[in-house]
Amino acid sequence: MLSAELQFRDGTAVVTRRDSLFADRFALGEEDTYDVLPDGSGFVFLRGPAETRQRQRLMLIANWPALLRAEPKER
Repeated sequence: MLSAELQFRDGTAVVTRRDSLFADRFALGEEDTYDVLPDGSGFVFLRGPAETRQRQRLMLIANWPALLRAEPKER
């Protein structure tokens, strides 16, 4: 993942500088392997080879402390 500095010349964008954003290696593939946080403050990346990722699942539970405090629901 790179950041780029652009200059516009005669209506064309020209890259004048490139910088690596991260020193670590992240997964690359045809599918999306990263996303931007909703507030634009950062990224979420998948790591590891594609073969490993296909066998694993990620479950994210947002606001889990509130779920622990919530009253149990009857079935």
